[in-house]
Amino acid sequence: MLIELEPEDFGEIEIFAREVLGCGCPDDVFLDISVEKDPASFAGPPVEFLMKIGGRLMIGVTPESRSDEAANQLQRLLETGRDLRDREGFNRFRLVFISDDQANMQKSIEKKLNGFSGLDDRVHAHAVRPGSLPHCCK
Repeated sequence: MLIELEPEDFGEIEIFAREVLGCGCPDDVFLDISVEKDPASFAGPPVEFLMKIGGRLMIGVTPESRSDEAANQLQRLLETGRDLRDREGFNRFRLVFISDDQANMQKSIEKKLNGFSGLDDRVHAHAVRPGSLPHCCK
């Protein structure tokens, strides 16, 4: 289900992508943004939101209550995101885990990522604190 975005959501999503996730996309990319709740492309939980930004960047967000479950499915979620990114012609896919214990979650994700094959340098996983999410994804 697509979420109807308010004008201020565009700015919040741009700040999230740039300042929290480190996106270097040009300004015009942030003029075209959609956010889908419970995206069917991920076959259900634990991805709760899928942001599509300017035909270039996709961001999947796992809710804090499902972060451990999502971490256990990390490879499947990243492969699904990669495949969706390629099918729709986007440049990058970023999977975001919401956690109050951001530092330990990021270490856990990075440790798991080291054992995966078949992913490219255009797939990323991030752990962020709940307060850094755009309002439309809370």
